[in-house]
Amino acid sequence: MKKLFTSESVTEGHPDKLCDQISDGILDAVLSQDNMARCAIECCAAYNQILIMGEITTTAKVNYKKIARDVIAKVGYTFGNFRADNCKAPTSPWAWTARLKTAWAATSVTL
Repeated sequence: MKKLFTSESVTEGHPDKLCDQISDGILDAVLSQDNMARCAIECCAAYNQILIMGEITTTAKVNYKKIARDVIAKVGYTFGNFRADNCKAPTSPWAWTARLKTAWAATSVTL
């Protein structure tokens, strides 16, 4: 049986990589304050907007927009229509649903 292997590769500064870095930055900030947090943070970029969304249960106090803008500036988006200082960054994280909590508890591993 033949197998086909595929993979995606994008260059530095690509919106996918930028969004991954923002999500990672938010997760790092949350876990630095609350190591028992449960996070499923995603991010997407379009035009002059970064949308931060997902499910999160934590006691951490995190400024999602600041983290997003800091990452955008660090990557180098400081000119043109999409800049760290002018992009919109709506957030919509919400608490974990009962279904996710149950699934997490059934599969979680103590580290």
